[in-house]
Amino acid sequence: MMDKPRTKRPVSVDKASRLLGISPDAVRKRYQREKLKGYKDESGRLFVYVEDNVHDRQDNVHDNVQDKQDSSQAIIDAYKSRDELYEKTISIMEDTIATLTRELDAKQLELEWKDTLFLKAMGERDTELKRIKQLLEPKPSFFRRLLSGRTDK
Repeated sequence: MMDKPRTKRPVSVDKASRLLGISPDAVRKRYQREKLKGYKDESGRLFVYVEDNVHDRQDNVHDNVQDKQDSSQAIIDAYKSRDELYEKTISIMEDTIATLTRELDAKQLELEWKDTLFLKAMGERDTELKRIKQLLEPKPSFFRRLLSGRTDK
């Protein structure tokens, strides 16, 4: 019995991953390592050639192990870069908090100084108002002062 010639057809990365039983990232890695042939269309979308009767996965065992290692390493790298990003973000936030705290302390000192100056000015104003009030109070006439027994001016 003669084997039917195997034909390859271009399929999208997603479809190739389903046909081959591997992740889309693994399909892209195989394309990069030239284990799968393919091309990119005008929009940059990748298509790979897959045999119509992909049932024999025995040939792919080594590639699957390598793809799983690549996927695991990609996950580890993603977590490391995420952790580094978190650390940088936290560092920036701590610096920002320290700067804002210093600015707030300076503003509070400034407000306390302004309050002190304001209260001093209000005290001086009250004293001046009392003096003006005394100057503006009507003085009893000479005859009233004479009758009341007071002769001061």
